[in-house]
Amino acid sequence: MLDRLIRGRAWIPVLGVLLAGIVAMRVEVLKLSVSVGRSVAVASQLQSENQALRANVASLSNAARIEHLAGTMGMVMPGPLDLHFISASVTNDLGPAVAGIVSPDPTTFESGLQSQAAANTASLSAVAPTPATTTGTSSSTAPLTTTSSSAAAATTGG
Repeated sequence: MLDRLIRGRAWIPVLGVLLAGIVAMRVEVLKLSVSVGRSVAVASQLQSENQALRANVASLSNAARIEHLAGTMGMVMPGPLDLHFISASVTNDLGPAVAGIVSPDPTTFESGLQSQAAANTASLSAVAPTPATTTGTSSSTAPLTTTSSSAAAATTGG
């Protein structure tokens, strides 16, 4: 049968179908290589964006910057002897603690957020390092405390 196929004219369409199949496979391989090239480009772009975001996080988590922002909000770093543990009793301390809870004023809260966002933007533009020069800085962070009349009353027992 193969001998008869090769000697006759029927081999021409068979050969045409085989050649069309080879061309179709090559076209599909080219399409796949184009999509792989696009995926590699997107991956490299995402890696560079990730690196820029990591640099931004590193600059935002700078301990000196956080201490400065906390200082503008009225927070102070406690000294080593300023931390005291107090004993709390339900009968003596619960009433003044509940009485000290007040609902926040929404307008004051929103204006505070807007001013904080403006201050953050200003400090970012002044402190923004380049991604190539950013290094991971580690420093010890201590808890920040606020000085308010309710906190002073709680530590003095009044």
